[in-house]
Amino acid sequence: MGGDARLVWEAIPDSDRSSLPLDAVLAPVLDAAEGDGSAILIVPDARAIAAAVARLEKDGLARWTTRSGGEVAVIHTEDGPTARYENYLAGLTGSARIVVGTRPTAFQPVPRPALISMWADGNSAYHDPHAPYPHARVVAAIRAETEGTRLLLGGWAPSLEAAALVEHGWAAWGVADRASVREAVPAVDVLTGPRREEEGPGGWHWMPGTAWRVVRDGLDRGPVFVLVPRAGYVTALACARCGGWSVCLNCDGPLGREGEGCPPTCRDCGKENLDWHCPDCHGRRLAEVRQGIEKVAGELKRMAPSTRIHVSSADSGILDDGEVADGIVVATPGALPAVSGGYAAGVIVGADSGLGRVGTEVDSARLWFGAAALVRSRKAGGRVIVVGDLEPAARRALETWTPGDLARGAARERANLGLPPFRRVIQFEGPPSLLDEARGKEIGGTPLIRRPDVDEVPSDGALVLLAGRGVAQEVVVALRGLVKEASATGVKARLRVDGPFEIEG
Repeated sequence: MGGDARLVWEAIPDSDRSSLPLDAVLAPVLDAAEGDGSAILIVPDARAIAAAVARLEKDGLARWTTRSGGEVAVIHTEDGPTARYENYLAGLTGSARIVVGTRPTAFQPVPRPALISMWADGNSAYHDPHAPYPHARVVAAIRAETEGTRLLLGGWAPSLEAAALVEHGWAAWGVADRASVREAVPAVDVLTGPRREEEGPGGWHWMPGTAWRVVRDGLDRGPVFVLVPRAGYVTALACARCGGWSVCLNCDGPLGREGEGCPPTCRDCGKENLDWHCPDCHGRRLAEVRQGIEKVAGELKRMAPSTRIHVSSADSGILDDGEVADGIVVATPGALPAVSGGYAAGVIVGADSGLGRVGTEVDSARLWFGAAALVRSRKAGGRVIVVGDLEPAARRALETWTPGDLARGAARERANLGLPPFRRVIQFEGPPSLLDEARGKEIGGTPLIRRPDVDEVPSDGALVLLAGRGVAQEVVVALRGLVKEASATGVKARLRVDGPFEIEG
């Protein structure tokens, strides 16, 4: 990974095929702690904490406790307030030279900080949902700047924001040579519409014939996964005659099904649509066009009745790494467990789910790369089939395993369009009269929304602005003053900077 002070690191799978490449992630942490400094490792979830701590303990480092001490402090909400505070003090005083934890660990004070390492910085778990809504990556970057600490942002696929740091020249890029990448990764094949058309009617099944053959072949050699991007049973229905989306007869909300044999139910108002009919062609038969993990798992049990089906999701329970040794694992993104030695094969269905908005292809591809990294190498027969019409850049990145090219290309596109993260997103919420007052707020004698470096983005019930970085702080200060004035009179108002931003592509 080199000696760069700020590095965006594109990881490749190791031989263990674990949820994160532990040897590569922990090596700089151990190096930093061996000297006179302290190291912080920020990970997205309990699974990553458990994997990192287990490897550190295997290397002879003990998890810190008040009774016996130790070298590794752990900051995690599941440990309870007392344990968290004790570990916080251990990191603060330097009693434990390594601190491992989730999002709050970005704020952990340590003496002589030598390294802040963050794994999978694009994970949504790093967004703090409470005001002032800090993102752990932003906190880590500020600390690297102000404390002179080395920063590593690692992951199977870099986030768009991390790529932007490289494009700004603030961070360097760390990537393995192509020979090492080809040696480590599985073969990835993307089944787009034309490919599925060639297979005939069966190609448009949620599990096309090409993908099912990969599953059956893989089961002869080890466990296989099927990744489903949606929870629930069926999240969307369409008219079987004309293909138009089915909507509720009561409120025009989307229809879905809660389980096998259940009537179509509105996902907005909850009303059952027993007498549904298509307003366009008057057809009455519905087709299930967006199947959730429960539906897929049920169909797989019928397709492979002699094979064990393991389900891993937030609703059914998330399987631990190493818990599965055979059969098919059906999982949602983020709930896919690693298996010893890696999966023999994997299929990602509905991979184009959620696409169509600027920048979402990077977030989606990051999930698919994370799943594919758990599959054995191409040399060991590992194959991944991705089913969905992806953007050409995303498809090329997956098939050639070049996630950095995708992220940096998207970052350059956003820079050219004047979109975040190259401009700041400022969201102001309040009653209509207060929003109008905010629009007329003057900065340097010019109304806020008439400044050439400030653009308003259409939004219902809020004032959403894109502001150039040179003026963003002035805009925030002006709107913050309105929030204070409104709060003093009992009017509810909220200001958020750099929150989620999506526009239709």
